[in-house]
Amino acid sequence: MKRYISPSLMCVDLMNVERDIKVLDEVGVDYLHIDIMDNHFVPNIALSTDFIDKLRTITSYD
Repeated sequence: MKRYISPSLMCVDLMNVERDIKVLDEVGVDYLHIDIMDNHFVPNIALSTDFIDKLRTITSYD
């Protein structure tokens, strides 16, 4: 059974996102985990859909 590594981006350093993504890419993670929170069902807000769209420009993940 294959195991996958999928680190969460919830605690990513927002001032160095591209650098951190490149490090994750270099070490060979399989997926990036992105928490979606809307301040309605949970008491906080996480990364936005705009942030996710921008991630596509600096990653090789689908």
